[in-house]
Amino acid sequence: MKWILAAMAVLVASQLVSGWWVPVLALAIWAGGVLLIMLAGRLPGDRERHALAATPGVTGPVPAAPAPLVVAPESSPTPVPASHSFEPAATPHPEQDDNSWYLPLEVIGIFFNERWPRRDICTTREYFLRGGDRLLLRYAPPCATPAGQFWTCDVSGRWRDGSLPRQEVRVSAAGFACIPIPHDGVYEIGVGQGDPTGAEHGEIEAWLESDSPDRLGQSNVPLQQSGVTWRCDTAGQWHVEIAHESTALDRAAIPPQQQASVPRSAVVLFDPRQLAWDEAGIADPTTDWEAERRHVFRYYLQLSRGDVLAFEYAWRHATFGVPMEDGQGISFTHGELELTQFVRSPTLLSVHSGWSETREKTSRVMTVVCPDDGIFQLDLTLYGPAAWRSRPSPDFLQLRVLGVFLHRPAQVRDFSLTEGWVEDWYQRTVPVPRAALAQHPTDSRMQDLSGTHA
Repeated sequence: MKWILAAMAVLVASQLVSGWWVPVLALAIWAGGVLLIMLAGRLPGDRERHALAATPGVTGPVPAAPAPLVVAPESSPTPVPASHSFEPAATPHPEQDDNSWYLPLEVIGIFFNERWPRRDICTTREYFLRGGDRLLLRYAPPCATPAGQFWTCDVSGRWRDGSLPRQEVRVSAAGFACIPIPHDGVYEIGVGQGDPTGAEHGEIEAWLESDSPDRLGQSNVPLQQSGVTWRCDTAGQWHVEIAHESTALDRAAIPPQQQASVPRSAVVLFDPRQLAWDEAGIADPTTDWEAERRHVFRYYLQLSRGDVLAFEYAWRHATFGVPMEDGQGISFTHGELELTQFVRSPTLLSVHSGWSETREKTSRVMTVVCPDDGIFQLDLTLYGPAAWRSRPSPDFLQLRVLGVFLHRPAQVRDFSLTEGWVEDWYQRTVPVPRAALAQHPTDSRMQDLSGTHA
């Protein structure tokens, strides 16, 4: 359009004047024509630019615009009618602007296996989300799938004094479905099940949208909680019973952090070169699998909510990654270091010797924050030949456990050790806290650790 107008301006100007006045008059005629057409709104290029300028700066994911119901492919679940789909109208999504921030949470694969006890759901994911943020879901179909497809998911949430009932969401490939988060709590995504043919179904992308970048820096991992009770029967046998294992609904897990060095104010709680393990070179009491190859070193700590511990460790690099033959083939020697609340959850720290890490000679420092009061067990588990069981742990791992901040330092070792049962599953050494001991007399089989120096 503009080039045609320029040619006409040159033609008219050449008829009216001559010499160097031709380009001057042609330019004036062309500019006047462009101005008139723009004012009349007839220039398609300008109309497209104004349409784009209506949403400036939107480079992240945006909510999916309402779309007509499309027919799902044979490999997808039956589409949910629009009248039964999740309706976010109760908490309207704010207009997209430059204040929105985005964080990818996870890419979830779609497969056929059923996630028991959920029917027609192949997998679920849980996140701790905060009120005011938005959960965004988008379907990423296989490359060969025609555009315009969708997948059926569902979303639910729960918190201390309320919940978001499970509701189905039609997740489109054309854009993001937006689910406003009404309250801090744990939210679950259920992904629809694929068909049994094993065909590729694509993936579900889960994103988090927030008005503040600081909120995106917080943990979205749900915190696991557990509790145990101690009971002594008439024969003097101690029994540990798991009272509950659940997910905290009011706070997220605090991930361990790697530090450059140990704080100077920290105090040493345990060093295998100075203090003995509570249990050294034992078989794992919870399983008979590879009993001759799994060697456990264990130390107990009684911690309070908010305590901060530092773990300084360095694997003996030449020991691990060595091929080891077994009845099923060849495996490799390795080690794991874990801090877990007694009896089995949550795990606050888990580090692996790692075959790539075995070449490193420098130590690492990790800090953890204790989420609740309780007794915790530090386990060093070695996977290697039977001869390892009689060797000292410093042959494999240099380790120091330090207290950076302790609410009750005198209670860190204020318990006794005795042989007992966990439920009726297996027998093992169990720590018995002072409160439980007060209800039953101490017998000669118990080891009192309250005077142990740390």
